[in-house]
Amino acid sequence: MKQKIAAFLVVCMLLQMPGGALTAQGSMNHPAGAKQIVAVSADNEEIEERLNAAGGLQLKIKNLLGTPECKFHIWLEPKGKAAQQMEETEWLDEEFDAGWVKDQEGRINIDAVFEDQEIPAGKYVLHLEGVGPAGFYLPYQQDITIEAGQTLKLLLANDYPERYDFESEKDSSKRKMGILVPGNFRAEENEDKEELSEEDLNGLLSLINGKEAQEELKVYYDLNGDGEVDLRDLEYFVRFYHNKDRRLAKAVTAPLILFEMVQPVDPDNGNSISNKKIQELFSGTRENEEDKGKPLTFYGALDDHAIAVGNPVEIAANFTRPATIEGFVIYPQTGSLSAMQDGEVVFEGEDGTIYTVTVKDGKQVGEPKKDNSRKTTQSTTSSKNSSVSKATSSTAASSSSSRRVSANKTLQKSSAVRAKAYATEQTEPQENKAKANEADEDKAIQAKPVLINLGSQIPVKHITIRITKTMKQSSLVDIARVEFLNDMEDHIPEPDLSIPDRLNGIPGDAKFTVNWRNQPNVTGYEVVVYGKTMKSDDTELEEKFPEQIMNTLTVSSLEGGELVNNEIYKVKVRSLNGEWKSPYSELIEVRTEATKRPEPPEQISITGGSQKLTVKWKKMKSTDSYNLYYREKTGKETEFSALTGITGTSTEITGLKDTTTYELYMTGQNQIGVSDPSERYEGKTIVVVPPVTPNFKLLNVPKKGGGASEKIVSVNNHGNSVACDEFATVDGIFETSWIRNDWDAGCVYFDNNKSPIITFDQAYKMDTVVIIPDYEQKFNYSGCKLVYWDEQDKQGIAEGRLTRLLDKDGIPYYEFIAREPFTAKKVRVAVTTGYNRRISFAELKFYEYYSLEDEIFDMYTDTLHIMLRDDVTEDKIKGFYERLEYVDPVSGEKTPRYTFLKQELDNAMDLLHNKGSIGRVLYLDDKLTKRSDGHINFGGGLNTWQPLGVTGLAGDKVILYVGGDGKIEGDSTSLSVIATQYFGESSTVFKSVTGLKVGLNEITIPRITNLSSAEAGGQLYVQYGGTSGAEKYAVRVTIPDAEDGRSKAALIPMINLYNDLDKSTQQERIAAYLEELDNIDPQALHNECHGSIEHAYDPQTCVFGATDIAGKRVMFSLPSEQIKKGLGSGEARAQKLTNTVEAMDQLLTLCYQHKGVSDDETLVNNKKANAGNEMPVSRINIRYQRMFEGAFMYAGGAHIGIGWGSSAGMMEGVPVKTDAKGKYQSGSLFGWGIAHEIGHEINEGAYAVAEVTNNYYAQLAKSRDTDATTRWGDYSKVYEKVTSGAKGPASNGAVQLAMYWQLHLAYDKDYNFKIYDRYQEQFDSLFFARMDSYARGSVKAPAPKGVALKVDGDKDNNLMRLACAAAQKDVLEFFVRWGMEPDALTKAYAAQFPKETRAIWLASDDKRVRVLEAGKDPGSESYSAVVDGSVSYDENDDNNTVHIELTTSDSSDKFIGYEIFRIEQKGKETIRTAVKFVPADGTGTAVTEDVIATINNRAFTYEVVGYNLWLQPTKPVNIGQARVSHSGNMDQTNWSAVTNMLSDNPPLPGEGEDEEPDAVRDDAILCVIDGDNGTTFTGKTTETFNADGTKTPAADPEVVIYLNGEETLTALEYQLADGKSGAIGKFTIEVSADGTTWTKVPTEKDVFNLSGTTDSGAKVQKVVFSKKNAVSGKYELCTYDASMVKLTAVGQAGKTISISEIVLFGQTGDRIDWVSNGVGYLKEDYVNPKNPAEKLISKGSLIFTGEYAGNPAYNVVLLWDENNKVVGGKNGEEIKAGQLIFAPDPGEGDLTRVEKGKWVYYIDAADLGGVNLPAKVRAELYRVDNALTNEGQRLVSSTVFIDMPKTIPEILLEGTDLSQASVKKAAEKGETP
Repeated sequence: MKQKIAAFLVVCMLLQMPGGALTAQGSMNHPAGAKQIVAVSADNEEIEERLNAAGGLQLKIKNLLGTPECKFHIWLEPKGKAAQQMEETEWLDEEFDAGWVKDQEGRINIDAVFEDQEIPAGKYVLHLEGVGPAGFYLPYQQDITIEAGQTLKLLLANDYPERYDFESEKDSSKRKMGILVPGNFRAEENEDKEELSEEDLNGLLSLINGKEAQEELKVYYDLNGDGEVDLRDLEYFVRFYHNKDRRLAKAVTAPLILFEMVQPVDPDNGNSISNKKIQELFSGTRENEEDKGKPLTFYGALDDHAIAVGNPVEIAANFTRPATIEGFVIYPQTGSLSAMQDGEVVFEGEDGTIYTVTVKDGKQVGEPKKDNSRKTTQSTTSSKNSSVSKATSSTAASSSSSRRVSANKTLQKSSAVRAKAYATEQTEPQENKAKANEADEDKAIQAKPVLINLGSQIPVKHITIRITKTMKQSSLVDIARVEFLNDMEDHIPEPDLSIPDRLNGIPGDAKFTVNWRNQPNVTGYEVVVYGKTMKSDDTELEEKFPEQIMNTLTVSSLEGGELVNNEIYKVKVRSLNGEWKSPYSELIEVRTEATKRPEPPEQISITGGSQKLTVKWKKMKSTDSYNLYYREKTGKETEFSALTGITGTSTEITGLKDTTTYELYMTGQNQIGVSDPSERYEGKTIVVVPPVTPNFKLLNVPKKGGGASEKIVSVNNHGNSVACDEFATVDGIFETSWIRNDWDAGCVYFDNNKSPIITFDQAYKMDTVVIIPDYEQKFNYSGCKLVYWDEQDKQGIAEGRLTRLLDKDGIPYYEFIAREPFTAKKVRVAVTTGYNRRISFAELKFYEYYSLEDEIFDMYTDTLHIMLRDDVTEDKIKGFYERLEYVDPVSGEKTPRYTFLKQELDNAMDLLHNKGSIGRVLYLDDKLTKRSDGHINFGGGLNTWQPLGVTGLAGDKVILYVGGDGKIEGDSTSLSVIATQYFGESSTVFKSVTGLKVGLNEITIPRITNLSSAEAGGQLYVQYGGTSGAEKYAVRVTIPDAEDGRSKAALIPMINLYNDLDKSTQQERIAAYLEELDNIDPQALHNECHGSIEHAYDPQTCVFGATDIAGKRVMFSLPSEQIKKGLGSGEARAQKLTNTVEAMDQLLTLCYQHKGVSDDETLVNNKKANAGNEMPVSRINIRYQRMFEGAFMYAGGAHIGIGWGSSAGMMEGVPVKTDAKGKYQSGSLFGWGIAHEIGHEINEGAYAVAEVTNNYYAQLAKSRDTDATTRWGDYSKVYEKVTSGAKGPASNGAVQLAMYWQLHLAYDKDYNFKIYDRYQEQFDSLFFARMDSYARGSVKAPAPKGVALKVDGDKDNNLMRLACAAAQKDVLEFFVRWGMEPDALTKAYAAQFPKETRAIWLASDDKRVRVLEAGKDPGSESYSAVVDGSVSYDENDDNNTVHIELTTSDSSDKFIGYEIFRIEQKGKETIRTAVKFVPADGTGTAVTEDVIATINNRAFTYEVVGYNLWLQPTKPVNIGQARVSHSGNMDQTNWSAVTNMLSDNPPLPGEGEDEEPDAVRDDAILCVIDGDNGTTFTGKTTETFNADGTKTPAADPEVVIYLNGEETLTALEYQLADGKSGAIGKFTIEVSADGTTWTKVPTEKDVFNLSGTTDSGAKVQKVVFSKKNAVSGKYELCTYDASMVKLTAVGQAGKTISISEIVLFGQTGDRIDWVSNGVGYLKEDYVNPKNPAEKLISKGSLIFTGEYAGNPAYNVVLLWDENNKVVGGKNGEEIKAGQLIFAPDPGEGDLTRVEKGKWVYYIDAADLGGVNLPAKVRAELYRVDNALTNEGQRLVSSTVFIDMPKTIPEILLEGTDLSQASVKKAAEKGETP
C-alpha cells in the first residue's frame, strides 16, 4: 500500500511499557545550549583576564520522581595545582534549594539548577548531598575539570531516566545523566547516610497500613510529593532498594557566554529595572525567591499608548566575547495578553554582518536577512568609554523613538540602572490600528513563545530585540525569560495545557457569575473561589466547587455563608480530564454589586454609659456603610445629629448629657443609594452617681460629707483584688469601692476570706441588705449569702432572696431579704456572678428588722396568700393599715414596700368578706423540664416555658406567689421567670429574669429591646428546671397597683392544653379561653393601663394584644386579634381551635417519629436500652415577631418567629386522617413554611444542609404519596441529576431534597402519614428514625465485621455512613449517583454490608404507592425481562447526538424504564457512566438521544439496563458502539438572542404578557437558539417614526446572539425548516467581545444557498470562518474569540426573513482515525526521508496506520486489542512497540497543531515471534503536558474497534506514501508473510 506524504518531519516514538501502561513518549530532549549570563567589567583587559583564568559550573538535577522540596549542599574539593593554590576558605561551598515545591498551579518544578561562573580553572572533586528532612539522598561524588572560558554542565536525575524515555539514556554507552540515589529516609536523625534498609521499608509499610500517624513522617516517606504515603511511594522505594547502579553524569562543556549590557540612553525615567534583573531575564533564573516565576514588564515610550511601530520597546545586549548560537526563544508570561506579537530581532555577527529577523503574529517570517548597512554597536573589544558611547549613539540613531532597556555589571559590584522610554512625535495611523485589531482577532488568546532560528550556528556579539506590538495592543510587554539555543532540532515547543483563559467575572447582587473560554480535550472544570461571607466576618474562606460541566458558574455562597456585596472575590479555574488536571488559571477578581438600596438596619441594641451610648446592630446584606442619627428625646421635633460612613457593626456616641434619654435611627448605604430609615430606638445615658435606695430603718447611716456610721467599728476587706480604704463599702461615697476579679466571693464555694466582713458596735436584728455595685460593674449577681456572727461570735448563714432592682433613673442595685431575721454583730456579704470574673461593692446598706411585713404574711395559711387564718379579723387588718403609715424618724420615709403591703391588706380584707379576685392561679407541669431533654441534640430551638397569662411594659411590676409541696416561705425552688419582648426582633426575644422563692416574688418586667417605635415589654413565663415529676408547684399571679402614675401590667387570655386532659375538661378550658378572648379589649386595656405612655394604641405592637395557647408539643404565642380572625365566629371556633392544636401536635409527632424519638411507654420504661430516643418534652414555640429583611417566618433560638399576616393561618390546621397503613384520607398539617421552620429547629446537625434537609419535614407535611405533591414534581430533574455524572449537589434545592426523600421511599414500610404507637415498630419501619438514632448514639449502629460507625466526617460522609447503618446495606452507589464522593472511612464502613442491588436513585412516590398496593416484593434481586436496542451516529451530520432505540420483553406496567450507560475505555480502565433514564410508556419500545456536551472525538460502547417497579435491574445488554466526532458545535444553554425585526410569532411558553409592558421586546427570536429547527422565527424590519415627524427607513435585519461568556469560534450554521420561505441571501457575520467594537469575520462565501439538509429535512449551510491567503490564494481557517455574534441579512431591509436555527462551532480538539486497509506487514524497510541511511522500520514489521489531528510534539498513539491489552505483547513479557507521527516540517518554527497528519504504529519484525495478534483493535490518542516525562497524560480521542483482516496484506511505505494499489497487488500474488 502506498500513500504520498510530501515533506514531513518525522517524530519518532518508542514505547516500552510494563503491563501495557503508557509510560513514555520518545526522544525529545530539552535543547542543549548555553544559557549562562555573566556580567563583565567595563575594562576589557580585565574581561580577558577573567575569561582566561576562570570557568563556570552548571549542575542541573531533574526531579523525575516529583518529590517534595529539598535543599542540597555542594562543595568543590580542589585537586592538584588547584589544591596547592587555594586556601580552604576559598573553596566553593554552598547550599542551594531544589525548589521542587508545587506552585499555585499545582505543578512541581522539574529542574533544580546550581550555577557559578567564577570558579578558578582546575581539577576538583564535586561533592553533593541532600540537606534537611527530605534530603534523603546518598552523597554524590564526581571528579570534574573546570576549563577557563568554558562552562561545565552536569545533568543528574533522582530516578533512572530510561524509565522516562530519554532516548539518549536507553543506550548505556550514550548516557549523560548521573543518578542521585535515595538513601536512609531518617538520615537527618540517624546521621549515618546509609543506603535504603529494611528499617526504611518497615517504616514505609507502617505508614501505608495506617499503623502510624502520617503527618509528621510524610516529609520522609512521601517520595512522589503527592501529599500521601501510599503504594506509589512503595513502588518508588522498591526501584532503589538493593539497586547498586551509581552512574555518574557525563561532563559536557560549552562556551561561557558573557554580556556587556549597553548603558541606557536616558536614565531619568521613573520605571527602573536593574542590570541584574535584565541579566536574569536572559539566564532564565532568579536570585531572589520572590522573583521566581515573575516576568519583567517593559513599557513603551508613551506609557498610556499601545506599543507600536512609533512606540516600541527595545532590549539590547553586547556579548563580551562572541558566542556561537543558532537561535533563541522569547518566552511570555503564562496567560499574559501582553506577549510579543510583532517586531524584529537584530544580530551582529563576529565579522560585523547584521542579521535581521522579522517577527509577525508571534512567528518568525522567512530567513534572517543580511544587512551590513545597519550597525547596532561597535566592537566590544574597544575601550570602555568608546564602547559605551558609540553603542549609545548608534543605537539611539537607529531607533530614536524607542524605549531601550539595558544593563551593566562589574565583577565587583552591581549597580541599578533605569529604563527610559522616549518618543518622537510619530504616531501610528488609526487605519493601521484598525487592521491590527482585526488581525489580532484571528489568534487564540494563549500567549506562545517566539522562536528565532538563524538557520545555522553563527558567532554573535550583539543582539537587539525590538517589540512593536503585543497580543492585545497593550502599553506594556511581559517577558518571562530568553533562552539561547545552539541546536534548533532539539527544541520542544511549550505544551498546550488547556488552562482556562479569558476568565470573566460578572457582578451580581450578593452573587457573581464567572465564565471562561471552553478548552479542547477536557471533560470539565474545577473552580476555586476565595472571599468573605456574611458569616465569616473578616475571615477569608476558600471553597473548591466540584467538577463543572459547563464553562460558567454562578456563586452565591461560600462554605454555606451568603456572599457580601461590594466585596472582592478571587477565582481561579483549571481543566479536568479524568484524573488529569491542568494548572490553574490566573486569579481574577470580581466584585459583588448591589442592584438595589439596602434594607434598613435591624436589631439595634443600645447600652448606656456615662455621657455616652454604645450602639450595636446586625450586619446587613448589601450594605457598605451605615449612618446613625440621634437626638435628645424631649417630645419636640428637633434636628438629629449624624454619624456617617460607619463601616463596622458598632459605634459609640459620646459627648452626651448624663441620665438623658436619646432616640436614634439608622440608615444603610451602598453604591445604589441610602436605605429607608430603620425603626426608632432609644437609650439612656447613666451618671456616675449611686442609685436612689431606701433609707427606711437604715442601720449604718453614713456621716454627713462621707464617712462610716458610728455603728460600724471596722471592716476587714477580705478577698479584694484592688487596694481600697477600710470603710470603702460603708462610707456613703459611691466612688470608693471593694473589687474582686473573680466570679465568686465565697458564695458558691464557702470561704470567709473572699469578701468583706463588717463589724458593728453591737448586735442588731436585721433581715435586709442593699448591695450597690460600682459604675463599672457590667455583670449581674445571680446569688447571695449572708454570713453573720452573734454576740458570742457564733457563726450563722442567712438564706434569702436576691433581687436586682432599678431606681427611677434606671441605675441598678440589689436587695437581699433573708428568709428569717437574724441578730448579728458581724456580717459578711457573699455574692456570685455565675461565671463573669468581676464583683464590686460600692456601698453595703444594712436595715434594722421591721416586722410588719412578716406579720401581714402570717395572716395567711398558704404561700399563695389565698387562705386566711381563722384568727384574722377586720380589726387586726385595720391595725396593720395604721402601722403601715409609720414614718422612720431618721430618714423621714415610710416602708419602701408600702404599695405592695397595702395591696396585701386589701387582698386580706377582700378574702375576709368573700369578695374580689385572687388573681390567676396556675398549677405547673413538673414534667415539662429541659432536664428530660439532655439526650436530644436539637433542643436549642425548643423551650419549656409555661405561660403565666400576664403581660406588661418594661418597668411594670408583677407579684408571683409560689407554693410548693413540702416547701415553706422563703425556700428556694427550681423555677425561674422568663420575660419576653412582644413583637420583638429575632435577637431580642427573651431574657431570664430571676429565680423564684416559695412565697412572694416581686418581678419587674425588664427592658429587652431598645426599640422606641413599639412598646417595650411582653409576656412572662415560668420555667421549671428540676427533675421530671419530682416537684409540685403552683403560682398565683397578681398585678400591683401602679405607682406614681406609672403603667401597670395586666392579665391576658391563655390556655393550657398540654396535659393529658379528658375531653370534657379540654372542652371546658377551650370554652373559658374563648370567653376570655371575646372579653379582652386590648385598646381599652391600653387606655387604662398605658395612658401615661407616649405610644398611641397600635394593634400590631401593643403588648396587651398577646395570648398564649399551649399544647403538648407546641405553644402558640400570637396576637389575640389574629387568633380571632383565624378561628372565625360561631360554635365552630371551639372545634377549630381543637383541630389546630391537635394538627400541630400531630405534625410534630410525625416529624419526631422520623427523627427516631418516641413517647412509647415501653421505651420510657426501658431507658437503658433505648437511651437517647425519648420524645422531647420541650415545645416548639411559634411566636409573633418582627420580621427581618426578606423573611415572613424564621427559626430562631427557642422559638419560630412569624409575622402578623401569617398568624391567622396558624388556626387553619386540621388533623390528618389515614387508613391503618398511613395512607392519606383527609386533613391538612398547615403550609410548607411552618414545617420548613420546624425542620430548621429539629434538623440533625451531623448531616444537615441548610434550606435542604429541613425541607424533608415540610415535604412530610405536604406529600400525599404522589409525585405531583412533591416539591420537584415529576422526577425528570431528579433523573437528570442521577444520570449526569456531575459531582456535587444539584443546583436546584428542591432536587437536592429529592435525594433524602428517595431514601424514605426506598426503605420506609408504610404510607407517608403512618404514626406508630410502639417504638420498635417505628424504628424498624422508618429509615430516618434509624439514621438519627445512630447519629445520637453511634455505638448502637451495626458493625457486622467490626468496623464501628464514626460520625466525625464532613456532612456528606456522615450522611453516607449513617445511611449504610440504617439500611444495613452498602448504598454508596446511590450517593455517588447524587454527586457525593465517599472517603476511605466511609468506604470501609459500607464494605461490611451487602451492596444494595436496587436502583433506589430511580425511586418515586407514584412507584412506591404501586409497590405498597402490590404487596410484597418479588423476592428476587434480579429481573428476568430482557432489554435490547441499537445506537446510531452519522459523522456526516456533524453533531454531538447519538440516536438510541430501545426495546423490552416486558411491556407490562411493572416495567418502569431503561437506564442507558455510556462505556469508555481509557487504556486498561473501563469507565461506565450513566447518561440517561428513559421512563417506559407501556409500548415496549423507546427512542431517545444522548447529547454529549463536552467530549469530542471519542468512541463509546452503549449499554442498557431495564428496571421493574421494585427497582430491580435486568441484565445489562450491549447495544452497540458510536464514535462521536463533530466540528465543535456548541452548547446553547444560557445563550440569549435579540433582533431588530418584529415578528408575529406567539410568545415562548412561560413568558408573561404583562412583563415590562412599555418595552419593545420580542422573545420569539429565542427559538433560533433552542436546539430545535422545527421552531422558526419569521419577521422583518420596519420603518420607524421620529419625534419630528420624519421617518427612518427600515434597517437590514440582524440577529445578535449573546454567548455564555467568551468562546473561541470557527464557524456558523444557518438552518431553515423545510417549506419555510424567507431565506437569508447575502449576509455578513461580525463578532464582538464587548458589544461596542465589532469585527467583520471573513468567509469564502457571503451568500447562503442552503444546499445541505439535516436529518429532520431542514435546509442548512455551514460557513467556516476563513481568510484568503494573499500568496497561495487559498482560504485558511481562522478563529475568533467573542462573546457576541451578529448575523446581518445584507440588503434585505423590510423583507420577511425566516430563521429556524443558528448553530455556532468552536474548537474540535485532538482526533484519531483509521485509514482504510491500513493494517499489514511492511514489504520493504522504511527509512527516514531526510536521511535515507537511517532505517526507521524494518521489513516484515506489522504496521497499523491512521490519521490524527493534534500537536505531534505532545500526542501519543496507543493500540489496544479486544482483551484490553496493548497491541504488541510478547508472551506476557515487556511490551515492545513503536510509532511514527508525521507532521509538516515547521521550518523555522515550532511543531504546532496538525489538522490531518498521519501516524504509523508498528511491531518490529524482530519482535513478532511469540506475539499474539489481535482479532480486533482500537486506537487511542493521548496528550501529555511534558514531552520528556509524559507528565499530565490524558486520553483525548479514541476509535471504535476494527476487525483485523483475515489475510494480512503487505504494505509498502515509499517515502511517506501508503499505496492502496500495492496492498491489492501483494494479496493477489499470495505474498502475504
